[in-house]
Amino acid sequence: MSDTNPAANEWVSPEQVAEMLGVSKRLVLELWRAGRLPGLKLARKTIRFRRSDVEEALAAMIEGKAVRR
Repeated sequence: MSDTNPAANEWVSPEQVAEMLGVSKRLVLELWRAGRLPGLKLARKTIRFRRSDVEEALAAMIEGKAVRR
């Protein structure tokens, strides 16, 4: 059995990230564009974030460090 958490590798939408963090979708996209929130652009209007990356970026922001993509 693996020690990894399958939910940590789950890909989530900007709307889901906004809900997780309690912020607007607009702020999530601004953080992504600024390189503070790592994400993957799959198509013109499709961006996905790995849940574990969001949690790591949030922890880094709390500690005052920026995560670059």
